[in-house]
Amino acid sequence: MIGEIRDHELPMIVIASRPLKEYKATVRTQEFQLKPVKNVLFDTPIFPSHYLSFLKWISDYYFSPISYVVHAATPPAKVFASRSFRNLDFSRIYDRQDPAGSTKEVTQERKVLLWGYDKKSILEKIRNTIIKDQNVLLLAPQAVTINIWADILKRDIQSPIIYRRSVSIKKWVEMYQQITRSSGEIIVGARSALFAPLPNIGLVVVLHEDSPSYHSVDVPPYYHAVSVAEKLAQYTGASLMLSSITPSLESYGAIQDGGMQLEKQEGRGKMSLDIIDIRTNPKGKIVSDLLAVKLKRIIENKKRALVFINRRGHATAVLCRDCGRVFSCDSCELPFVYHVAEDIRTLWCHHCGKKAEPPDICPNCRSHNLDYIGTGIQKVASELTERFPQATTFRLDSDSAAVLKDQKHILDQMVQEEQGAILVATELIFKYEYLFGKFDLAVMANFDQLFHLPDYRIEEKMRRILVLLKEFSTELAVQTYNPDREFLKKISDLRTSYEQELDARRKFFYPPYGQVIRLVHRDRILDRSLAQAKFLHSKIQLEIRNLELDIRVSPPLPCFIPKEKNTYCFEMILRLKKPLTPEEIRKRNEVLKVVPADWEILVDPWKVL
Repeated sequence: MIGEIRDHELPMIVIASRPLKEYKATVRTQEFQLKPVKNVLFDTPIFPSHYLSFLKWISDYYFSPISYVVHAATPPAKVFASRSFRNLDFSRIYDRQDPAGSTKEVTQERKVLLWGYDKKSILEKIRNTIIKDQNVLLLAPQAVTINIWADILKRDIQSPIIYRRSVSIKKWVEMYQQITRSSGEIIVGARSALFAPLPNIGLVVVLHEDSPSYHSVDVPPYYHAVSVAEKLAQYTGASLMLSSITPSLESYGAIQDGGMQLEKQEGRGKMSLDIIDIRTNPKGKIVSDLLAVKLKRIIENKKRALVFINRRGHATAVLCRDCGRVFSCDSCELPFVYHVAEDIRTLWCHHCGKKAEPPDICPNCRSHNLDYIGTGIQKVASELTERFPQATTFRLDSDSAAVLKDQKHILDQMVQEEQGAILVATELIFKYEYLFGKFDLAVMANFDQLFHLPDYRIEEKMRRILVLLKEFSTELAVQTYNPDREFLKKISDLRTSYEQELDARRKFFYPPYGQVIRLVHRDRILDRSLAQAKFLHSKIQLEIRNLELDIRVSPPLPCFIPKEKNTYCFEMILRLKKPLTPEEIRKRNEVLKVVPADWEILVDPWKVL
């Protein structure tokens, strides 16, 4: 009977209805019993009131459950359960913090952006803070940078406390003992160090504040460590110093609006580069004649050159020239990347990790006319080795050196090379700031490969790459198929470049003048995923109208990678005008509450691809 009814439409008359709220109230009043408390680990609070308010702000702003935030802010459960950790004295945190826990205003004089890599200014600021018996929190984006600055501080001021989450219980106890008893100390760590129970914070320093590593994207809560650091300084009354060679648009915009003070290292704001036209390059060749002349000069003088190409593998796709078939991963529907390692040829999907053997003929048309298109780091390294056999060519990417130890070994070999060296590297090179100034030529092998990505931050990202490459070398060259591109013409004047992009961002509600929220849904069934996305789009629009909010919502569209690991991906982009008041954040969250739990919500994401 049920099956027969499901396949037919039947006219019905509603004779009675009951509000859904009554059903919810009935459920809430049902009798149930909570499990008894098994053990009380701490009989006194371990967080001061301002810290709880700080965690609540993270939960509200990034629309993340408070349980996720508390989990990120506290040691693992096994550490809490240990007797030695329970014996720690957290009372000093309360003794040295404002008991009211009220938010304090951080004035412009106490919010500083250091444009450059001026170690002396940073060390002076830290030294002046610890003299006052106040603590300093210094954030670094990478483990390499943490180690570098730990050595600098140990040599010039004092040994810092290194905050790491991946340590033993014993190390957790020792670390918390040092932190809770600290007075005039320096704590150094990655973004997780924001949650260290540090009493009496006088200064928060964020090194390389434009680094993507400050965006938490692996596990929730998904937050931006620079914004959280600014809020921490506000809750504790500490000064804030951001340092960067390439300031983010958010930080530069704060300077323009008078919310932050600028300290500029001498020479910042201008840069020079040689633009090399590669339109006449022979097919399949990446090294132009002009670049070959430059590299030959470097090698003859037994110096070093850095060639940047941010693509792994040998070729980015395999194409049949007769029927046009591109060999793709059946799980992701994305082109396989062609890899060559020690005469072993492999097709590799960089998104799901699937591998396959390269074809000898096209299975679609049985043609042998196969072409390997696109340029990866393996191809560039191979071409340079063949063209300059008198030089030693090194390669640095996640395939040749997956761990820090292997990366450092390659770089040490390169520095010690006395006969002239060429280092071909991906963005991994940007972690090793101690190599600044160690090269005589830096080259961006193919500017166009990255610039064509559909991302509103692409100019900001390309500017960051170019400026960082210039830090490694006294001379910078860029190879491009479009030498007349407007971006390359204005990049020499960084101030003008920043201001023009800020004007464009202001018109379209993009950061720093707007907030971007990315909603992502994944499903193995395409039609179901699209239907859910369209339904949610209509619900969000209805909620926005009911709350009378000025929120712009894009229609649901396939993600830049529309299918990954047999899962279809759809996204929507929400844009709001900044600054957001607490009431506007509350209303925004009312809109986000209609988003189902199987959707990913990313507030202020670093990328929208």
